[in-house]
Amino acid sequence: MIWECPVCGGKLTQQSKCSFCGAELVPQPDGTTLKVKNENPCPKCGSINDSASWFCVNCGSLLTEKLDILKNLQKKIRFEQERVKNDFLPQWMKDKISCEEYIYYCISFGNNDFYAITDEKLIKSKKGQYQEIKLNDIVSLDQMKFIPKILSPIGYFIVNTYSGPVKFDDFKAMDAKSMGTFYGWIQNAVKLNDLKKKDPRALILRLDLSMS
Repeated sequence: MIWECPVCGGKLTQQSKCSFCGAELVPQPDGTTLKVKNENPCPKCGSINDSASWFCVNCGSLLTEKLDILKNLQKKIRFEQERVKNDFLPQWMKDKISCEEYIYYCISFGNNDFYAITDEKLIKSKKGQYQEIKLNDIVSLDQMKFIPKILSPIGYFIVNTYSGPVKFDDFKAMDAKSMGTFYGWIQNAVKLNDLKKKDPRALILRLDLSMS
């Protein structure tokens, strides 16, 4: 069963401690959700965290002096982000993504053709045309569809924005899983953005641990 940390929203496979923010967790009486073991307000912004949390998920204040785990997590996240950039994005695109921007998912079609979703924007680069869509501008997503073809069906879906619909297409049958994953990450990114929340990995990426 996959659990969700009530403090940072991280997806967990165990109940006792969040591997992203450090909160100690216990199951609710119904056994379907978790709650913090001991609530403790952040001394800087007053947001409720668990007393064992490593940092405040609202303002980023450090709540522990034992930072080895956080530093190791941040190092791994930065490594994975760089790997995604190097494997899926052309060199010119890397300069368009800030060091604090978190990449959820990328799909490369070769050359300069790719799709990407970050915690700030949705990106489409196809056939020499580049387009950025801010998460705040996304209204809804239409259902995924497949167009029958002689050799192989082609998948696509529409992202509805305030400026008009944007089509994400050219997904072949072999790309069906990637299309579903990409579609799901767009939904997740928009949901978190609407709730004014950040993915826990993005929170850790932004933590200033240089002086600790």
